[in-house]
Amino acid sequence: MHITLIRPSRLLKPFNKSLFPAAPLGLAFVAAILEKHGHHVTVIDAIAEKSRQVSEFKHGIVLNGLTNKEVINPIPANTDLIGLSCMFTQDWPNTRRLINEIGLAFPNATIIAGGEHITALPEFCLSQCPSLNLCVVGEGEETVDELCTALANKTGLSNIQGIVYRDNDGTFKKTERRKRIREIGAIALPAWHLFPVKSYFEEGLFMSVGVKRSLPILATRGCPYTCTFCSSPNMWGTRYFMRDPADVVGEIQGLIKTYDIDGIELFDLTAVINANWIISFAKELISRNVKINWQLPSGTRSEAITKEVAHYMKLSGCKIISYAPESGSEEILGTIKKKVSLSKLLKAVRHSNQENLIVKVLIIIGTPYETHKTVWQTMLLLLKCSWN
Repeated sequence: MHITLIRPSRLLKPFNKSLFPAAPLGLAFVAAILEKHGHHVTVIDAIAEKSRQVSEFKHGIVLNGLTNKEVINPIPANTDLIGLSCMFTQDWPNTRRLINEIGLAFPNATIIAGGEHITALPEFCLSQCPSLNLCVVGEGEETVDELCTALANKTGLSNIQGIVYRDNDGTFKKTERRKRIREIGAIALPAWHLFPVKSYFEEGLFMSVGVKRSLPILATRGCPYTCTFCSSPNMWGTRYFMRDPADVVGEIQGLIKTYDIDGIELFDLTAVINANWIISFAKELISRNVKINWQLPSGTRSEAITKEVAHYMKLSGCKIISYAPESGSEEILGTIKKKVSLSKLLKAVRHSNQENLIVKVLIIIGTPYETHKTVWQTMLLLLKCSWN
């Protein structure tokens, strides 16, 4: 089959860069397994192609990246399946519009979508988008691969796990949820050669600080916690799987050789849960003499960061670590089911500071649960972190 994968442009308020665009790791995993199994894959990354372009959407909201017409024009005429990712709900109004426009331009192609937003609201997305044929729910690699086989062989959709689709009579059909991939080390590595990697580097489309060429990787998948504000339990479940540290370092070495990168971002939901794993990973980097600036930009747990862990992280090239306590209020933490010990957090910050790691602390202020007291408790936590 000929498959086109699309990362749509994003919506934002003018001059708002709070959600910094980075290389679409999930789409790169899907592209890799499809290519591995013999499909011809085309990728259109609408943000990377024109990361500085903005155009009016509506009501003061702008579109950042390619216009929808510019996305549709390069789609090969012989495309059999078109897959789009939608991670963030705020991007759905344009993604919906784009899908419907693609449907008009390619009436014979099957159009599917996946990602965090799609997984959260598959029936809603299908009802709002007549041209959308199918939603992929949760972890997508095996589902999309099986779907392509079924479409090629015309064997029907009812036995494919992890999808929601519109039946011939217009009703929505939801199949059994697909079980998580346990052997995550066996997943094909991201197919970055299909993506505009040069644009990521030239336009600085990464979260790392102090580097010139950085790409994201996943060392683990999932998160065992159930914070109420997070989509992870619905998207991934609560099973936590770790790759072999040697395999992760091997992937990093491959990216250095192929793309001459000097930075790596761990996009894991919770990269540091197991102290033994992170020490083994650090020692593997050291023993192979891998010179890389690796960072944890998206927030991690603090419980596993001991003095020893912080030491090996720094020694192996870690420069920045982000903690995500969300609040300094025990009341708020209980309400949002954020199982974090603030005393252990402060110890972890102290160990990180002693090793001269740059520490970022991510918090949430302005939730419906906040009071003046809880806000001041959070501000006090930030002050304590800076004093440590």
